[in-house]
Parts: sequence; C-alpha cells; structure tokens
Amino acid sequence: MKWGKLLLIFILGSIGGLIIERAIVPLLVRYPPFNKIDFLQNISSGTTIINRTETLVIKEDDALRSAILKIESSIVLVKSKNILQSGFVFTRDGWILTASNDALLRDTYRTTILWQDKEWPVKLIKEETSANKKLTLLKIEADNMPVLNFGDNIPSLGEKVFLLAIETDVNNKINYFVNSGIVKKIDDTKIYTNIREPNKLMIGSPLVNIQGEVIGINYALENGEVISAPTNLVQ
Repeated sequence: MKWGKLLLIFILGSIGGLIIERAIVPLLVRYPPFNKIDFLQNISSGTTIINRTETLVIKEDDALRSAILKIESSIVLVKSKNILQSGFVFTRDGWILTASNDALLRDTYRTTILWQDKEWPVKLIKEETSANKKLTLLKIEADNMPVLNFGDNIPSLGEKVFLLAIETDVNNKINYFVNSGIVKKIDDTKIYTNIREPNKLMIGSPLVNIQGEVIGINYALENGEVISAPTNLVQ
C-alpha cells in the first residue's frame, strides 16, 4: 500500500510538472515581469542551457590538447656535461632555438640534442647573451624535421599560454611535461606569465599560444614564475 501511494505521488508530480512546463509557463512569459526571466524563457522554448563557464573550459582544454599534439614532436632536449634544458626545432633542416647558458657555451664540443629518443651531434651557430636576448642557435644534420611556427602577433594580457618541455627517465626515454597559465605583463624584452614551473628543464622551451604558435622562449624564473623572451627579439 505504501509503495502504491509513492507511485501515485510520483505520477501526479510528473503530470503536474508537464502541465506547468507546457501550459502555465508559456502563458506566464507573455507578461511582465515573467517575460524578463531567462530561466522561464528557456523552459518555454524547450532550450537547455549548459553552464557557459564549463563549456568555455571544455573548449579551452580541447584546444590545449590539440596544440600540444601539434608541437610536441618539435621539442628537443639539449644535453651537455653540465646542463640539461629544452629547445625546439624551427626549420625542417635542423635549426634549433634554446635559451643561452654559459655552461652550454663552454661545453659545445660535448653537447648533443636528444630528439625522437636518439642523440644527435650539434653545432653551436650563435650565442646571444645580452640582457635583452638570452638565446642560443644550434644546428643538427637532419632533414624533414617537424617545425614550430612563430606567432605573428604580440600576446595579449590575460591570453592563455603554455609551455611544453622535455625530460628523460632512467632509460633515457623522452617524456614531455606541460604547464599552462596566462600572460600577466608584457614589456619590450620580456613576457611575464603566472606559470609556476619548478622543473628547471623548462629553460629553453617555447612559450606557446593556444593556436600552437611560439610567442616566446622561456629563459628564467622570477619569484617562481616563468619569464620569456618575445619572439620579435628572435626573428
């Protein structure tokens, strides 16, 4: 008997809900103040609204995953006796950009590039160590390498950005790591982000926008947050 009453209440409640949704609400939204209530308007039109913030986050996450897949094969690890840092390929014939490092300059003859789980001998083409440009240009003898493209525009304040860097495990196998944030300050020589990345192997990695374009080269940490040289200093 108890279950019968519960079932009856459920049926009557469902019928009541349908009557309100299909008959009463469409009538109410014709008149003020009900015609200004979005919730009632959506019910009347049969529209279901997904939380806009959640939708935006989902779209950003999809774009980030797509950008990572687009660029990961262009990231390399720069190795010498005293340093390990990331870099990236920007020409198909093996030109590589990374951050400058005094140890790298001293140990050029012992420096290699780890790419696609293989070590490549490298030539140091140019080292720029000025306050405004802390960049190193390297070259390996390879063809048809996947490349990272430079973005044409200066990043905007609040723009979503990420870094993708590389490390190795005990078997010398490549692993990628990613960190994302936003641009919080820009001047003529630096891009400041709110990305906090404790792994020093992020030095030399690209700062990338959500379209998968390089907008900076990560070369330092300040108060635990990543600083990048804008690509207009490179091109």
